[in-house]
Amino acid sequence: VRPPVVIVGSAGSGKTVLTLEKIKQLNGNVLYVTLSPFLVDNSTKLYYSDNYINEKQDVDFLSFKEYLDTLRVIPGKELDYRSFNAWLQPRKQAFGIKDTYKLFEEFRGVITGLDITKEYLNKKDYLSLGIKQSIFLNEEREKVYEVFIKYLEFLNENGFYDMNMISFQWLKYNRNKYDFIVIDEVQDFTNIQLYLVLKSLKTEGNFILCGDSNQVVHPNFFSWTNVKTMFYKHDITGSNINVLSTNYRNSIDITTIANKLLKIKNARFGSIDKESTFLVESLEVNKGQVNFYMDSAAVRNQLNHSTGRSTKYALLVMTQEEKAIARKIFKTPLLFSIHEAKGLEYDNIILVNFISNNSREFNQIAQGISKKDLEDESFTFSRGKDKADKSLDAYKFYINSLYVGMTRAIKNLYILETSKKHEILTLLDLVENKQQLNIKTEVSSLDDWQEEARKLEMQGKNEQAEEIKKTILALQKPDWEPITRENIDELKKKALDPDNYNKKAKDLVFMYALLYNDNPCIAQLAELKYKKAESPEYERNSINRKYYIDYQSDNVKGIEQKIRKYGINYRDQFNLTPLLAAVENGSIRILNFLLEQNADTNVLDNHGRNPFRIAINKSYFTPNANTKLDDIFSRILSNDIRVKVNDRMVKIPNRKMEYFLLNI
Repeated sequence: VRPPVVIVGSAGSGKTVLTLEKIKQLNGNVLYVTLSPFLVDNSTKLYYSDNYINEKQDVDFLSFKEYLDTLRVIPGKELDYRSFNAWLQPRKQAFGIKDTYKLFEEFRGVITGLDITKEYLNKKDYLSLGIKQSIFLNEEREKVYEVFIKYLEFLNENGFYDMNMISFQWLKYNRNKYDFIVIDEVQDFTNIQLYLVLKSLKTEGNFILCGDSNQVVHPNFFSWTNVKTMFYKHDITGSNINVLSTNYRNSIDITTIANKLLKIKNARFGSIDKESTFLVESLEVNKGQVNFYMDSAAVRNQLNHSTGRSTKYALLVMTQEEKAIARKIFKTPLLFSIHEAKGLEYDNIILVNFISNNSREFNQIAQGISKKDLEDESFTFSRGKDKADKSLDAYKFYINSLYVGMTRAIKNLYILETSKKHEILTLLDLVENKQQLNIKTEVSSLDDWQEEARKLEMQGKNEQAEEIKKTILALQKPDWEPITRENIDELKKKALDPDNYNKKAKDLVFMYALLYNDNPCIAQLAELKYKKAESPEYERNSINRKYYIDYQSDNVKGIEQKIRKYGINYRDQFNLTPLLAAVENGSIRILNFLLEQNADTNVLDNHGRNPFRIAINKSYFTPNANTKLDDIFSRILSNDIRVKVNDRMVKIPNRKMEYFLLNI
């Protein structure tokens, strides 16, 4: 099938795998892009597994942020929710804003990102939006826009940027580079992001879109119909719309309740579009379980005791604010709001008060629906019962959130609600389980938790990863401040000041200069009568003995104790991770140990060298002493290197010859 192609599939349907197989059929310059760096990394590894080679194509696997940087490197820092919340919290009362995350999403998906002809909506345009185009009611929008003006000032004054505003600004740097473009998890993109990416096509229509509109938990009001309206100059027929209705991940009971929720959604709101009107069939042999319990202190305590130390259980709540309440009893680090849950999957999911804390919204959703409306096993395209009432669209977020929460569970789902008097519980055939909770207590190993923290960091879930390090791994912050590229100049200024003899600064700068072969700095220290600098080579061994004795002796146990204390990728005084230090010292046993523990191979020292580049350097300058490194070259490759060329970022994967040449 030739592009344009739409691949529609639920969570666990294998849509990404199918998309990657379709890419193999394409020739020329191809772009695979999605919002998640974690998905990019996984897709790249899957695509090139078994040493796949296709000389007829050149594929760029990029996150959307990386794609923007290939047009022009973005100055400043992307504004995340944590920074936004820190700015808004002291001002919430003055602004009259209750729901911080709702406001964050309105800024990022409605006021910016919605209209592809402007950087952001002016006040008049925003106030005139229809009910289906905003998550705030008409009477609330005046106040929202006032806060948005303050938000723009905050961005400018603090060096942050908004991804949608940058997307509009970056249109002027765009060029027709790609023969084909593949956009994965397209439902998470805003209009301006989609428009910018597809403007990179040499030929309009040569794209593959992959996603699921039932997983929209952001206010971009995504539908396949909107995408076709905005981008298609081609008629999309049934031949190039691929609907994947099979589920390879979720258990039978999870799929069953998710399908019931889709039926409720269809009965109440009508179909989003024809492409999203399908039920899912599970191919899992595991039946799984869906349990509904009344929320109580006893149930929470028992769940917390049985699951709090296991990497196989995650707890989901609807909003960021609810996480603080849940933490009072639940001690698991794996606590997520629904916005954080996208892309996650765990054997067991605990949903806490998704319905009870939003009873008004779910009562509206269930209104006028009977079990008879849900009996038909066929699932056909239909319009909503009340076509005139557009206000109902605001409630789709809640049912989509419940759907996403349920489908994060691979095997079992535990639903806790403070009340069972919700009509939607009846429609879902959820009956209170009055038996005592009987979950066998599970305690995952420290290695399992370390791996979980690593995965979460890759997915951008830094809050949960840090919580694992603090509460489970009990990692400590080192009692030194690493010398980095950002602070070395200030330290040198103190050490090389002729009018102020600072011995501590001189000692640190001298050791740093020895390690990084900064001979001009050593010469300057010698001119200032710093005695050690007069015979630097004599001092090199003393530095190795003081800081790198375990690496010199290839003492795995010594390094293991340190990473248990500080973490697998901690930075020493000279900004080397254990892996960087092991390569520098040719410590093969330590290297093998660190690689088995999934140490990060993408790390850089202060000269911008990755482990692979250091190994090449050592092998060239000391070939006899470092032939033992030869066997580990392929294992310490970074995924790629990024270089800045004329204000643009170029990402070079490790399978290209340029990667090797730039590392020499």
